[in-house]
Amino acid sequence: MALGRLSARAVASSAGALVLAWCGATWAQVPVEDAGVGRPAEQNDDADGGGLATLFYQLQTLQEEVRRLQGLVEEQNHRIERMEREQRERYIDVDQRLLGLRGGAAADAGNAPGVEGTPDAAQLAATPAAATEADAYDRAFQIIQDARGLVPSERSAEYERAIAGFAALIADYPDGAFAPNAFYWTGELQLSNNELELARQAFVQVVTLYPDHPKTPDALYKLGVTYHRLEDAARALEYLRRVIDEFPNHTAAGLATKYAADLR
Repeated sequence: MALGRLSARAVASSAGALVLAWCGATWAQVPVEDAGVGRPAEQNDDADGGGLATLFYQLQTLQEEVRRLQGLVEEQNHRIERMEREQRERYIDVDQRLLGLRGGAAADAGNAPGVEGTPDAAQLAATPAAATEADAYDRAFQIIQDARGLVPSERSAEYERAIAGFAALIADYPDGAFAPNAFYWTGELQLSNNELELARQAFVQVVTLYPDHPKTPDALYKLGVTYHRLEDAARALEYLRRVIDEFPNHTAAGLATKYAADLR
């Protein structure tokens, strides 16, 4: 069973307590004899010395095991952090390309002539609101991109700015085309900032309100990650299995399979 995001300090503390308890029990079992009764004092001294040497060796062995467990915990945490970082960067690149495609399509549509060489009236009426929503999303998303090279403390502050931008977009355009993406990225950023309950709520919005949206498999997977970090392994596995069962050909299903294997 994988260690997950366990604290190395917690492992060391628990193992240390185990060592002390074991040592206490071992000392309690060592017989106390009078060196002058039954055998020479020299023989008693030799026996005591041998017992102490054995105890010291066993203590060293336990300390080595503690260090080994600490190494496993650190390695597991590093793997999880790297996987989340790579996934987040991949989603950023994908969303950036999608924004570019939408921008190009909008430009082509704006240049296309309508009846008698003039733009369609319905298209003109819809263009300002759509452009405003797209601009709002693009501004919030650009903050994420610009924050990628910052140190963690500065990046966290920029993520909060992006979250505020997405929240404003959702409030202004609750039924807009970018609302599902805004909810998803809000969850991603809150998860990165360790705001676990807020992240859970954001991902639930994607899964509940937009079950057919392309971001839904990713949101299900992230709910599994979030519940794991909330120390609810049963709910984590539930959402990971949903990704695997409902979206077996999606990239998120492969990530969910690996993550679920680490939880078992």
